[in-house]
Amino acid sequence: MSHPILQKTAIGVGLFWLAVFLFVIVQSVLNVPIAGIKPEAVRLILAMTFPFTAGISALVIGVTFLIARRRPQMKQG
Repeated sequence: MSHPILQKTAIGVGLFWLAVFLFVIVQSVLNVPIAGIKPEAVRLILAMTFPFTAGISALVIGVTFLIARRRPQMKQG
């Protein structure tokens, strides 16, 4: 059985990634610079920062998992 806080965190992280990818896709399809930044530059920035951002996402989900796992133990003690 999954913990509600873990589900909400996973959904939040998933929505974040969905928003990022949709932004990049829409900007690339429309070929519109946003704030003076061309779509190629946005894709390059995403590619360069992806490992860091994915690591932060994994860290957030991992910490939430540990908190959700320990929470029932703290209530018993």
